[in-house]
Amino acid sequence: MSEIVGGSSAGKTQLCYAIVANTLLHTKYNVAWLDSNGSFRSHRLVEFINGRGIDDTDVVNSLLDRICVARVSDQTQLLDALEFIDEKMETNNFRLIVIDSIFEMFDDRQLVENMTRSAVFNSILCRIGILTDIGCTVLVTTSAKNEKNDLNKAWTRQMKSRILVKESDGLRTLHNLNAGAGAPSRYCCFRIVHSGLKNTESS
Repeated sequence: MSEIVGGSSAGKTQLCYAIVANTLLHTKYNVAWLDSNGSFRSHRLVEFINGRGIDDTDVVNSLLDRICVARVSDQTQLLDALEFIDEKMETNNFRLIVIDSIFEMFDDRQLVENMTRSAVFNSILCRIGILTDIGCTVLVTTSAKNEKNDLNKAWTRQMKSRILVKESDGLRTLHNLNAGAGAPSRYCCFRIVHSGLKNTESS
């Protein structure tokens, strides 16, 4: 499981579009996108696909047919969606799962008696672990503001890779959060353009 961290409008979802477009274009696998706030835009994914030189309408539509998008508003719906993906993984050929703004899917009002937020997190991690063990890649996005929450810190320790997206004057930089203390600082930069992401520089 991998995590993309960043502030509002940093470019987390745009980076997910790029990864999804790459998966659809270069593999035969299907994608599940779990959307917390209705922000998924199919036309934006089409722009990323067009930016790769694919503009035939039939081809584009066939690629879009391979992504399943579901609106997920709370932790119960998230667990149900992950269970559905598990059940349909082989028949639907799912291999990439994007969970956009995962912490927005937690609603404490939905917690039942004797069910803590920590227990819900553990249940979801267990379900995600089942999916990754059988070959799915799970990509989640989170807000940088969640970093100060102790429970969310425990959550992020379960991530195999973590990337921080920063934005300044339209330039986005990606930083590897898994690099140990004293490791060389490495990053890559991109700008969000109509056709997708445009690399600018790296270090």
